[in-house]
Amino acid sequence: MSKAKAVYCWDTTVFLAWLNEERGAPLADIEAVVREIDSNQAVLVVPVTIASEILDSKLSAAQKAKLSAFLHRSNVINADTTLNIARKAREIREAGLAMKPERKIKTPDATIIATAVIYGCDALHSLDDRGNGPLRLAGLPELRGLKICKPISSAGT
Repeated sequence: MSKAKAVYCWDTTVFLAWLNEERGAPLADIEAVVREIDSNQAVLVVPVTIASEILDSKLSAAQKAKLSAFLHRSNVINADTTLNIARKAREIREAGLAMKPERKIKTPDATIIATAVIYGCDALHSLDDRGNGPLRLAGLPELRGLKICKPISSAGT
């Protein structure tokens, strides 16, 4: 049985690209996901780790207001880091270290991924394809089938 709404998680790279309207970022795809959330067709899980990675001092007043309004929607879940999430993050980091070649997954990345897994997200959206970034970790058994991809709405628009 499929879910009535798509459940997404965004990592920091997606939030920053959206807030800063970064050239080269897939802004149309991010906006499609935002529209899906705005129309209550999707839920967004936001790990609290994001709050420490997005520095308010680097945002304009308009960007801060945009982020705050977005985070206070009824279908946006601000996910605290629980002991289960921390344990899952450790498991993901250990899986990375066991890979050949070894992948050292940063704790914030592992925590964001673990949050998406624990919350049963359909997809974790990321723009980070650097060395051990989330986009390069898709397929680890510890992810329980979590899709890690660039932002795309479930409607594909």
